[in-house]
Amino acid sequence: MIADANAELVTWLCRVHLSEAGRLRVHQLLDKGIDWEALLRRSVGWDVDALVLSNLRTKFAGSMPAEFGLQFHALERARRTAAIAMTLKGVAVYRRLDAVVPTIVLKGPAVGVRAYGDPSLRRFGDVDFLVAEKHAGRARDFLLSEGFQSSYPARRESSLVRGGHALEFDNGSIKIDLHSRLLSKYLGVDLEHLGIWENSATIICAGQSIRALAVEHEVLFLCAHGAKHEWSNAMWISDLANIAATLTPSQAERILDIASELHCERLLWLGLHLAHDIFHLDLAAFDGTRAPDAPTAALVSKARERIGMGPSPARPVGPRRDDGSLEALGFWLRSRERLVDRATCVTRLIVETVASDGPRFAPRLVTRALRLARRLSA
Repeated sequence: MIADANAELVTWLCRVHLSEAGRLRVHQLLDKGIDWEALLRRSVGWDVDALVLSNLRTKFAGSMPAEFGLQFHALERARRTAAIAMTLKGVAVYRRLDAVVPTIVLKGPAVGVRAYGDPSLRRFGDVDFLVAEKHAGRARDFLLSEGFQSSYPARRESSLVRGGHALEFDNGSIKIDLHSRLLSKYLGVDLEHLGIWENSATIICAGQSIRALAVEHEVLFLCAHGAKHEWSNAMWISDLANIAATLTPSQAERILDIASELHCERLLWLGLHLAHDIFHLDLAAFDGTRAPDAPTAALVSKARERIGMGPSPARPVGPRRDDGSLEALGFWLRSRERLVDRATCVTRLIVETVASDGPRFAPRLVTRALRLARRLSA
Protein backbone atom coordinates (compact mmCIF):
# COMPACT_ATOMS: atom_id res chain seq x y z
CA MET A 1 0.00 0.00 0.00
CA ILE A 2 1.09 3.59 -0.71
CA ALA A 3 -0.07 6.03 1.94
CA ASP A 4 1.17 9.26 0.36
CA ALA A 5 -1.13 10.52 -2.44
CA ASN A 6 1.67 12.40 -4.21
CA ALA A 7 3.92 9.33 -4.18
CA GLU A 8 1.10 7.10 -5.38
CA LEU A 9 0.35 9.47 -8.26
CA VAL A 10 3.99 9.31 -9.34
CA THR A 11 3.88 5.51 -9.35
CA TRP A 12 0.82 5.47 -11.63
CA LEU A 13 2.34 8.10 -13.92
CA CYS A 14 5.39 5.86 -14.40
CA ARG A 15 3.23 3.33 -16.24
CA VAL A 16 3.32 3.53 -20.03
CA HIS A 17 0.05 1.66 -20.52
CA LEU A 18 -2.56 2.51 -17.90
CA SER A 19 -5.53 0.24 -17.40
CA GLU A 20 -8.97 1.78 -17.00
CA ALA A 21 -8.66 1.16 -13.28
CA GLY A 22 -5.32 2.94 -13.30
CA ARG A 23 -6.73 5.96 -15.14
CA LEU A 24 -9.63 6.12 -12.72
CA ARG A 25 -7.24 6.04 -9.76
CA VAL A 26 -5.15 8.85 -11.24
CA HIS A 27 -8.24 11.02 -11.66
CA GLN A 28 -9.30 10.23 -8.08
CA LEU A 29 -5.90 11.32 -6.78
CA LEU A 30 -5.93 14.48 -8.87
CA ASP A 31 -9.42 15.34 -7.67
CA LYS A 32 -8.28 15.05 -4.05
CA GLY A 33 -5.73 17.78 -4.59
CA ILE A 34 -2.03 17.34 -5.23
CA ASP A 35 1.04 19.05 -3.83
CA TRP A 36 2.60 19.65 -7.26
CA GLU A 37 5.97 20.69 -5.88
CA ALA A 38 6.15 17.52 -3.78
CA LEU A 39 5.19 15.48 -6.84
CA LEU A 40 8.00 17.09 -8.81
CA ARG A 41 10.54 16.48 -6.04
CA ARG A 42 9.56 12.82 -5.88
CA SER A 43 9.79 12.46 -9.67
CA VAL A 44 13.20 14.12 -9.84
CA GLY A 45 14.48 12.13 -6.85
CA TRP A 46 13.46 8.90 -8.56
CA ASP A 47 14.95 9.93 -11.96
CA VAL A 48 11.52 9.49 -13.60
CA ASP A 49 10.57 13.14 -14.06
CA ALA A 50 10.63 13.07 -17.88
CA LEU A 51 8.26 10.09 -17.92
CA VAL A 52 5.92 11.48 -15.24
CA LEU A 53 5.74 14.93 -16.80
CA SER A 54 5.17 13.47 -20.27
CA ASN A 55 2.25 11.37 -19.02
CA LEU A 56 0.76 14.35 -17.19
CA ARG A 57 1.00 16.51 -20.30
CA THR A 58 -0.34 13.98 -22.78
CA LYS A 59 -2.97 12.20 -20.66
CA PHE A 60 -4.02 14.49 -17.82
CA ALA A 61 -3.16 18.02 -18.97
CA GLY A 62 -6.55 19.41 -18.00
CA SER A 63 -5.93 18.57 -14.36
CA MET A 64 -2.75 20.63 -13.99
CA PRO A 65 -2.78 24.29 -12.87
CA ALA A 66 -1.56 26.51 -15.71
CA GLU A 67 1.48 27.82 -13.83
CA PHE A 68 2.74 24.31 -13.12
CA GLY A 69 1.91 23.16 -16.64
CA LEU A 70 4.33 25.68 -18.15
CA GLN A 71 7.07 24.87 -15.64
CA PHE A 72 6.64 21.13 -16.05
CA HIS A 73 6.64 21.31 -19.84
CA ALA A 74 9.91 23.27 -19.86
CA LEU A 75 11.54 20.77 -17.51
CA GLU A 76 10.26 17.80 -19.51
CA ARG A 77 11.65 19.28 -22.71
CA ALA A 78 15.06 19.90 -21.10
CA ARG A 79 15.24 16.39 -19.63
CA ARG A 80 14.22 14.68 -22.86
CA THR A 81 16.57 16.80 -24.95
CA ALA A 82 19.49 15.81 -22.71
CA ALA A 83 18.50 12.13 -22.82
CA ILE A 84 18.15 12.00 -26.59
CA ALA A 85 21.47 13.83 -27.03
CA MET A 86 23.15 11.20 -24.86
CA THR A 87 21.34 8.46 -26.77
CA LEU A 88 22.53 9.74 -30.13
CA LYS A 89 26.12 9.90 -28.89
CA GLY A 90 25.91 6.40 -27.45
CA VAL A 91 24.33 4.90 -30.56
CA ALA A 92 26.99 6.54 -32.74
CA VAL A 93 29.77 4.95 -30.64
CA TYR A 94 27.91 1.64 -30.63
CA ARG A 95 27.61 1.56 -34.43
CA ARG A 96 31.34 2.10 -34.87
CA LEU A 97 32.30 -0.36 -32.13
CA ASP A 98 29.90 -3.01 -33.43
CA ALA A 99 31.66 -2.82 -36.79
CA VAL A 100 34.86 -3.89 -34.98
CA VAL A 101 33.50 -6.48 -32.51
CA PRO A 102 29.93 -7.69 -31.90
CA THR A 103 28.37 -5.48 -29.22
CA ILE A 104 25.17 -5.48 -27.14
CA VAL A 105 23.75 -2.28 -25.65
CA LEU A 106 22.81 -2.77 -21.99
CA LYS A 107 20.42 -0.70 -19.87
CA GLY A 108 20.29 3.01 -20.78
CA PRO A 109 18.83 3.67 -24.23
CA ALA A 110 18.04 0.00 -24.88
CA VAL A 111 15.86 -0.15 -21.76
CA GLY A 112 14.40 3.25 -22.64
CA VAL A 113 13.10 1.79 -25.90
CA ARG A 114 11.94 -1.51 -24.45
CA ALA A 115 10.30 -0.13 -21.30
CA TYR A 116 8.92 3.21 -22.50
CA GLY A 117 9.02 3.10 -26.28
CA ASP A 118 11.24 6.18 -26.35
CA PRO A 119 14.82 6.56 -25.02
CA SER A 120 14.22 10.24 -24.29
CA LEU A 121 11.92 9.21 -21.41
CA ARG A 122 14.71 7.47 -19.47
CA ARG A 123 17.63 9.24 -17.84
CA PHE A 124 21.07 7.60 -17.81
CA GLY A 125 24.54 8.84 -16.99
CA ASP A 126 26.67 6.46 -19.05
CA VAL A 127 26.27 3.90 -21.81
CA ASP A 128 26.93 0.23 -21.11
CA PHE A 129 28.25 -2.07 -23.84
CA LEU A 130 28.70 -5.82 -23.64
CA VAL A 131 31.37 -7.58 -25.70
CA ALA A 132 32.69 -11.12 -25.48
CA GLU A 133 35.63 -11.50 -23.10
CA LYS A 134 37.90 -12.50 -26.00
CA HIS A 135 37.09 -9.17 -27.70
CA ALA A 136 37.67 -6.94 -24.66
CA GLY A 137 41.17 -5.92 -25.78
CA ARG A 138 40.04 -4.97 -29.29
CA ALA A 139 37.10 -3.03 -27.89
CA ARG A 140 39.41 -1.18 -25.50
CA ASP A 141 41.81 -0.32 -28.31
CA PHE A 142 38.92 0.98 -30.42
CA LEU A 143 37.66 3.27 -27.66
CA LEU A 144 41.16 4.61 -27.02
CA SER A 145 41.56 5.27 -30.76
CA GLU A 146 38.29 7.21 -30.65
CA GLY A 147 39.68 9.64 -28.09
CA PHE A 148 38.37 7.98 -24.92
CA GLN A 149 40.51 7.85 -21.80
CA SER A 150 40.41 4.84 -19.50
CA SER A 151 39.26 5.56 -15.93
CA TYR A 152 40.84 2.50 -14.31
CA PRO A 153 44.45 1.56 -13.48
CA ALA A 154 46.00 -0.19 -16.48
CA ARG A 155 47.62 -2.78 -14.20
CA ARG A 156 44.16 -3.96 -13.12
CA GLU A 157 42.66 -4.42 -16.58
CA SER A 158 43.22 -8.20 -16.85
CA SER A 159 41.82 -8.86 -13.36
CA LEU A 160 38.82 -6.63 -14.04
CA VAL A 161 38.05 -8.48 -17.28
CA ARG A 162 38.57 -11.89 -15.68
CA GLY A 163 36.24 -10.94 -12.84
CA GLY A 164 33.58 -9.64 -15.19
CA HIS A 165 33.86 -6.05 -13.99
CA ALA A 166 33.33 -3.07 -16.28
CA LEU A 167 36.16 -1.12 -17.87
CA GLU A 168 35.25 2.56 -17.68
CA PHE A 169 36.06 5.14 -20.37
CA ASP A 170 35.34 8.84 -20.78
CA ASN A 171 35.93 11.29 -23.63
CA GLY A 172 34.61 14.36 -21.80
CA SER A 173 31.28 14.12 -23.59
CA ILE A 174 30.07 10.61 -22.84
CA LYS A 175 31.05 7.82 -20.45
CA ILE A 176 31.23 4.21 -21.60
CA ASP A 177 31.20 1.14 -19.36
CA LEU A 178 32.61 -1.81 -21.27
CA HIS A 179 31.48 -5.20 -19.93
CA SER A 180 32.72 -8.68 -20.80
CA ARG A 181 30.02 -10.33 -18.69
CA LEU A 182 26.53 -9.30 -17.69
CA LEU A 183 27.34 -9.73 -14.00
CA SER A 184 30.57 -9.93 -12.06
CA LYS A 185 31.70 -13.54 -11.63
CA TYR A 186 31.73 -13.43 -7.84
CA LEU A 187 27.95 -12.83 -7.85
CA GLY A 188 27.44 -16.36 -9.14
CA VAL A 189 24.64 -15.82 -11.66
CA ASP A 190 25.86 -17.06 -15.02
CA LEU A 191 23.52 -15.74 -17.71
CA GLU A 192 26.16 -16.20 -20.40
CA HIS A 193 25.59 -19.92 -20.80
CA LEU A 194 21.96 -19.24 -21.79
CA GLY A 195 23.10 -18.10 -25.23
CA ILE A 196 22.71 -14.36 -24.78
CA TRP A 197 24.54 -13.68 -28.05
CA GLU A 198 22.71 -16.26 -30.14
CA ASN A 199 19.36 -15.07 -28.74
CA SER A 200 20.03 -11.34 -28.76
CA ALA A 201 17.39 -9.07 -30.27
CA THR A 202 17.55 -6.15 -32.68
CA ILE A 203 15.61 -3.05 -31.67
CA ILE A 204 15.29 0.41 -33.19
CA CYS A 205 16.75 3.20 -31.08
CA ALA A 206 16.89 6.81 -32.30
CA GLY A 207 16.28 5.59 -35.84
CA GLN A 208 19.15 3.09 -35.76
CA SER A 209 19.26 -0.68 -35.29
CA ILE A 210 21.03 -1.78 -32.12
CA ARG A 211 21.60 -5.21 -30.59
CA ALA A 212 19.97 -5.76 -27.18
CA LEU A 213 19.39 -8.71 -24.88
CA ALA A 214 16.45 -11.00 -25.52
CA VAL A 215 13.60 -9.72 -23.37
CA GLU A 216 13.66 -12.84 -21.13
CA HIS A 217 17.35 -12.30 -20.41
CA GLU A 218 16.76 -8.56 -19.97
CA VAL A 219 14.23 -9.15 -17.19
CA LEU A 220 16.54 -11.48 -15.27
CA PHE A 221 19.50 -9.16 -15.78
CA LEU A 222 17.51 -6.17 -14.47
CA CYS A 223 16.44 -8.18 -11.42
CA ALA A 224 20.03 -9.18 -10.66
CA HIS A 225 21.40 -5.69 -11.32
CA GLY A 226 18.78 -4.15 -9.04
CA ALA A 227 19.52 -6.56 -6.20
CA LYS A 228 23.26 -5.98 -6.61
CA HIS A 229 22.58 -2.30 -5.83
CA GLU A 230 19.88 -2.96 -3.19
CA TRP A 231 17.21 -1.71 -5.62
CA SER A 232 18.23 1.76 -4.48
CA ASN A 233 16.92 3.57 -7.58
CA ALA A 234 13.15 3.56 -8.15
CA MET A 235 13.71 4.08 -11.87
CA TRP A 236 15.11 0.54 -12.10
CA ILE A 237 11.89 -0.81 -10.59
CA SER A 238 9.87 1.27 -13.05
CA ASP A 239 11.95 -0.17 -15.91
CA LEU A 240 11.18 -3.69 -14.77
CA ALA A 241 7.47 -3.00 -14.25
CA ASN A 242 7.00 -1.58 -17.74
CA ILE A 243 9.00 -4.30 -19.50
CA ALA A 244 7.36 -7.12 -17.54
CA ALA A 245 3.93 -5.70 -18.43
CA THR A 246 4.64 -6.41 -22.11
CA LEU A 247 5.55 -10.08 -21.65
CA THR A 248 3.47 -12.86 -23.11
CA PRO A 249 2.57 -15.83 -20.87
CA SER A 250 5.10 -17.99 -22.72
CA GLN A 251 7.87 -15.42 -22.15
CA ALA A 252 6.98 -15.19 -18.45
CA GLU A 253 7.03 -18.97 -18.19
CA ARG A 254 10.44 -19.06 -19.85
CA ILE A 255 11.76 -16.52 -17.34
CA LEU A 256 10.47 -18.61 -14.46
CA ASP A 257 12.17 -21.69 -15.93
CA ILE A 258 15.50 -19.89 -16.31
CA ALA A 259 15.32 -18.50 -12.78
CA SER A 260 14.72 -22.01 -11.47
CA GLU A 261 17.59 -23.39 -13.55
CA LEU A 262 19.98 -20.74 -12.25
CA HIS A 263 18.71 -20.97 -8.64
CA CYS A 264 17.87 -17.26 -8.64
CA GLU A 265 14.12 -17.39 -8.11
CA ARG A 266 14.34 -15.07 -5.12
CA LEU A 267 16.18 -12.50 -7.23
CA LEU A 268 13.36 -12.65 -9.77
CA TRP A 269 10.48 -12.53 -7.30
CA LEU A 270 12.09 -9.73 -5.33
CA GLY A 271 12.09 -7.56 -8.45
CA LEU A 272 8.59 -8.62 -9.50
CA HIS A 273 7.06 -8.00 -6.06
CA LEU A 274 8.69 -4.56 -5.91
CA ALA A 275 7.27 -3.78 -9.36
CA HIS A 276 3.86 -5.00 -8.19
CA ASP A 277 3.86 -3.23 -4.81
CA ILE A 278 5.15 0.13 -6.03
CA PHE A 279 4.32 0.35 -9.75
CA HIS A 280 1.17 -1.79 -9.83
CA LEU A 281 2.51 -4.55 -12.09
CA ASP A 282 -0.05 -7.28 -12.69
CA LEU A 283 1.70 -10.57 -11.89
CA ALA A 284 -0.90 -12.76 -13.57
CA ALA A 285 1.48 -13.74 -16.38
CA PHE A 286 3.83 -15.09 -13.70
CA ASP A 287 1.02 -16.78 -11.77
CA GLY A 288 1.97 -14.37 -9.04
CA THR A 289 -1.04 -14.71 -6.77
CA ARG A 290 1.12 -16.02 -3.94
CA ALA A 291 2.48 -13.66 -1.30
CA PRO A 292 6.26 -13.34 -1.08
CA ASP A 293 7.98 -15.67 1.37
CA ALA A 294 9.42 -14.16 4.56
CA PRO A 295 12.99 -13.54 3.24
CA THR A 296 11.69 -11.94 0.04
CA ALA A 297 9.19 -9.81 1.96
CA ALA A 298 12.00 -8.54 4.21
CA LEU A 299 14.08 -7.58 1.17
CA VAL A 300 11.10 -5.84 -0.43
CA SER A 301 10.63 -3.84 2.78
CA LYS A 302 14.33 -2.92 2.86
CA ALA A 303 14.30 -1.80 -0.78
CA ARG A 304 11.15 0.26 -0.22
CA GLU A 305 12.85 2.05 2.67
CA ARG A 306 15.84 2.88 0.51
CA ILE A 307 13.71 4.73 -2.05
CA GLY A 308 11.60 6.47 0.58
CA MET A 309 8.54 4.20 0.34
CA GLY A 310 8.82 2.60 3.76
CA PRO A 311 6.41 3.05 6.68
CA SER A 312 8.28 6.13 7.93
CA PRO A 313 8.42 9.42 6.00
CA ALA A 314 12.22 9.33 5.93
CA ARG A 315 13.91 10.88 2.95
CA PRO A 316 14.96 8.38 0.26
CA VAL A 317 18.61 7.43 0.10
CA GLY A 318 20.36 7.96 -3.23
CA PRO A 319 21.35 5.06 -5.50
CA ARG A 320 24.14 2.91 -4.11
CA ARG A 321 26.86 2.02 -6.57
CA ASP A 322 29.58 0.90 -4.17
CA ASP A 323 29.38 -2.84 -4.86
CA GLY A 324 32.05 -3.53 -2.24
CA SER A 325 30.06 -2.18 0.73
CA LEU A 326 29.14 -4.67 3.43
CA GLU A 327 25.50 -3.58 3.30
CA ALA A 328 25.20 -4.07 -0.46
CA LEU A 329 26.89 -7.46 -0.28
CA GLY A 330 24.61 -8.52 2.56
CA PHE A 331 21.53 -7.53 0.56
CA TRP A 332 22.78 -9.54 -2.41
CA LEU A 333 23.47 -12.64 -0.31
CA ARG A 334 19.99 -12.49 1.20
CA SER A 335 18.65 -12.36 -2.36
CA ARG A 336 20.08 -15.84 -3.05
CA GLU A 337 17.99 -18.73 -1.79
CA ARG A 338 20.79 -21.32 -1.52
CA LEU A 339 23.45 -21.27 1.17
CA VAL A 340 26.00 -22.69 -1.29
CA ASP A 341 25.53 -19.67 -3.58
CA ARG A 342 26.04 -17.28 -0.68
CA ALA A 343 29.18 -19.06 0.47
CA THR A 344 30.55 -19.22 -3.07
CA CYS A 345 29.95 -15.51 -3.55
CA VAL A 346 31.86 -14.52 -0.41
CA THR A 347 34.72 -16.92 -1.20
CA ARG A 348 35.06 -15.69 -4.76
CA LEU A 349 35.06 -12.08 -3.64
CA ILE A 350 37.83 -12.71 -1.13
CA VAL A 351 39.95 -14.69 -3.61
CA GLU A 352 39.43 -12.12 -6.34
CA THR A 353 40.35 -9.18 -4.12
CA VAL A 354 43.44 -10.89 -2.74
CA ALA A 355 44.57 -11.79 -6.27
CA SER A 356 44.00 -8.24 -7.42
CA ASP A 357 45.31 -6.21 -4.47
CA GLY A 358 47.82 -8.58 -2.93
CA PRO A 359 47.91 -11.06 -0.01
CA ARG A 360 48.49 -8.29 2.54
CA PHE A 361 44.76 -7.57 2.30
CA ALA A 362 43.75 -11.15 3.18
CA PRO A 363 43.35 -10.64 6.97
CA ARG A 364 41.11 -7.63 6.46
CA LEU A 365 38.98 -9.52 3.95
CA VAL A 366 38.61 -12.57 6.17
CA THR A 367 37.56 -10.31 9.05
CA ARG A 368 35.09 -8.62 6.76
CA ALA A 369 33.66 -11.98 5.67
CA LEU A 370 33.24 -13.09 9.30
CA ARG A 371 31.46 -9.84 10.15
CA LEU A 372 29.14 -10.41 7.22
CA ALA A 373 28.44 -14.00 8.25
CA ARG A 374 27.56 -12.89 11.79
CA ARG A 375 25.30 -10.18 10.43
CA LEU A 376 23.45 -12.56 8.11
CA SER A 377 22.92 -15.13 10.84
CA ALA A 378 21.52 -12.54 13.27
